[in-house]
Amino acid sequence: MAEIGVITAVLSLMVAIVSAIASSRSASAALESAKQASQSERRAILRDVVIASQGTIGELGRIDYLANLLSTTYRDLAVHTKGVGGSREKLFLRRIDERKEQFGGVADEAGKYTTDPHALHDMSSEDLLRAISRLEAYRVRAQYMREEFETELASIEGEIRSFRERALAKPI
Repeated sequence: MAEIGVITAVLSLMVAIVSAIASSRSASAALESAKQASQSERRAILRDVVIASQGTIGELGRIDYLANLLSTTYRDLAVHTKGVGGSREKLFLRRIDERKEQFGGVADEAGKYTTDPHALHDMSSEDLLRAISRLEAYRVRAQYMREEFETELASIEGEIRSFRERALAKPI
């Protein structure tokens, strides 16, 4: 009978050892899974920073293009109103430049996230999330300004169109 007790104890010990090994493997698998999830989350955050950066840079590029087009259109309007070099033309051109200057360092900040991948890897997740928020805020502001420029451009082009139509309607 004592032998049965010893055998039972040895079997229990073996089951406990096998169970401990299995739980150790399970714990290491869970740890590896958590590590993979953390890495996956970090990659998603990095991707979001780059996407926000590129979106901001894209809007700034459209603003720059529209600002140049708007400046040219104001100069064209000045020709039609015989105000070339006048204070009104200078005022409009200065206002365009002032609005563009609101985004002075934004392109540099957004650009560093797309041109220097090592800069992103050295940042903490919290800093990356703050960068995403900042870039998205810049993009929204830039989008609003772009829409203002588009509206203003359409208005000035309409004025120029009416000047041209009147000029064409005059008898020669």
